[in-house]
Amino acid sequence: MDRISRMQNRVRRRKGLKRQRITLIVIAAALLLAGVTGAGVRLWRSSHRAPAVATAARPTKAPAKKAPVYAVTFDTSASSEASVTPRSIKIAGAKLPVTRLPFAVAPGLRFVGWFTGPATDTAATLIDNRMLSQIATDTNTTLYARFEPRPEGVDRSVPGLPILMYHDFYDPNKGEKADPDYNGNMLNLDSFARQLDYLKQENYYFPSWEEVYAYVKGEIRLPNKSVVLTSDDGRPDVFEKAYPLLKQKNALMTSFVTGDMALMNKLDLSQIDPQYLDLRSHTFGFHSRESVAAGGLIAHASFEEIKADADKESAIIPQRFVMAYPYGQKGVDFNDATENALQQLGFCLAVSTNKGLVYPGQNPMALHRRAIGEPISLERFKTLLE
Repeated sequence: MDRISRMQNRVRRRKGLKRQRITLIVIAAALLLAGVTGAGVRLWRSSHRAPAVATAARPTKAPAKKAPVYAVTFDTSASSEASVTPRSIKIAGAKLPVTRLPFAVAPGLRFVGWFTGPATDTAATLIDNRMLSQIATDTNTTLYARFEPRPEGVDRSVPGLPILMYHDFYDPNKGEKADPDYNGNMLNLDSFARQLDYLKQENYYFPSWEEVYAYVKGEIRLPNKSVVLTSDDGRPDVFEKAYPLLKQKNALMTSFVTGDMALMNKLDLSQIDPQYLDLRSHTFGFHSRESVAAGGLIAHASFEEIKADADKESAIIPQRFVMAYPYGQKGVDFNDATENALQQLGFCLAVSTNKGLVYPGQNPMALHRRAIGEPISLERFKTLLE
């Protein structure tokens, strides 16, 4: 029995060893196959890999060419004492960066305008502020000042300057009507649009108040077709109705704003573009009078009272250069003392409601105006410009 058991044990050991050998062979074969497969994959990958590209610094972009900058230079050599600021204007991007040219000033002389050549150049032409598109923007340009003797007294040899006076506006397309008690101071937007179209069609120029002041002093000529549009009081319809139309037509109007009225109507004046609506003073609290015969309050005010009112107004309309008198009749609503007080407070110009055109040599503190109200035809409007 022991012999048989020993034989069986030997048989079992042989079978176990055999199984171990088979297992080792299988494992070895698997490892070999894995190695071969990995090498094959690596070989395949290397054979299909995109060829290496040598790393090189990216080529730097050539710097963008700057647009050439040109200049319009103002030559005042026609008068050794003449001055102009600025002396030149830079042009970049093929666009003239200004809507007005500066004017030259010379003692005892009146600036006629800028010409394409000096006085000896008989073929030179005048370039005024209506002709800015004629200035080349792709080359340097020199414009030459010309002068003439400054006139003495009131000069009616030049075209008079019309300063037109509007008040309120209404829109008939929205069913609005003029107040019958206020009809002479109201204008419908359709009529206003036709008037602006006419001014643009005829190439009228809208001078700045600084130009008006120099014109009145006899220091400069204005383009023959010049006009100043003004509107008194500063009621909401000026900003809600007239202002968008001025922007659309690219025209300029001055709104003389009464300070206490602006506060009462809660007007936000911060977004108004002065390129289209220039805000100026109409006093703060003087826009009332007990009767026509009694005249405006400002005519009876002391210097201290006028100064206190001007200081209040400056919080709303900071600029002190031009103002409109309330009601505005010379000798009734303002007087010489009123003019002197305002000049001491920094005002150089003031407009009245006295009718007429403005000429060099007239009183800058009592400029005439022509009223616009209904009924008015376009033909009648044209006569007010003459």
